Amino acid sequence: MTNEEGFLYIIIFISFFITLAGCVTLTITYTILRQVKNKLFHEAIILAGIVLNFAILMNTNDISWLIIGTLFFAIPMIVLAPSVLIPDRLQAIPSFSRILICYTIIAVLDIILPFILIVTEISMISFIYWHTPLSNGLVYICLIIGYFGIATVIYQLIDK
Repeated sequence: MTNEEGFLYIIIFISFFITLAGCVTLTITYTILRQVKNKLFHEAIILAGIVLNFAILMNTNDISWLIIGTLFFAIPMIVLAPSVLIPDRLQAIPSFSRILICYTIIAVLDIILPFILIVTEISMISFIYWHTPLSNGLVYICLIIGYFGIATVIYQLIDK
């Protein structure tokens, strides 16, 4: 085994466990959202999870770890967000199996994304490479917006 293969296995192993932790976060948040009837509290819980994730990852030294780190809090919140923020499209919180399907699809995309950034050398652009809270914040916001759009599309496809 070469060093590159070993590093790849380590990243996939860590991503797998972060994905499992994200499933626990998703389950807990889903259970809480089913009990809370106020839509404003739904939005506050989702926003708190997204902000907490960024607060934890704001000073990461590598954009790949920022992307992988979103699996823990941000993606579970983003998967739950379309049903809360777009109520006329999705009438209620979808069943947990649909939410888990959406989370799995987005998690796989999130695990693959750092490798795409490295292979295409986009991660070496100066603005992304600086690893300042501003550059990390802009990348994080783009991830959140992109994953929100993907989650909305996935729910629309699942409902048909």
